[in-house]
Amino acid sequence: MRWPFGADLRTAGSVRIGGRPSRPADPFEAIADGIGMVPENRKEQGLFLDHSVEDNIAISSLDRFVAGGVVNRTERRDAVLTQMKRLGLRLNALSLPVKALSGGNQQKAALARWLLRDSRVLILEGTRGVDIGAKREIYEEIDQLARAGKAILVISWTYRKLSA
Repeated sequence: MRWPFGADLRTAGSVRIGGRPSRPADPFEAIADGIGMVPENRKEQGLFLDHSVEDNIAISSLDRFVAGGVVNRTERRDAVLTQMKRLGLRLNALSLPVKALSGGNQQKAALARWLLRDSRVLILEGTRGVDIGAKREIYEEIDQLARAGKAILVISWTYRKLSA
């Protein structure tokens, strides 16, 4: 399910967004089409662990905050704080490296990136390593996004040890 985000080669199928085909060749094209993705392996594929929470949330929306080649840091920070409040992230974590957060708060930061971008389509690859409280908050936000008309694709599975 990574091909709609341009992360894997498409071998079959199609995606239409707002009635027009979306065939992104890479994640940049997917983002331009309004697609956001929170990968299952957020530490290797979804976050810049050594960078701040603010940088991780703002990275896909920098074009909103640049004028004449200069980033409006105040506007960027205010927009990031709005998403952090929305998802219940501690506001004093803004400048911390994202790797300092719990798994649930890392997942929220990865989701906040696409909320800030106002993605029309969200692909979410599970919540492994996320505590039950954070999981509930994330799924409540997903429900609100779906009710607001966003297309949500959640990929989740349960591991079960089979006995012989």
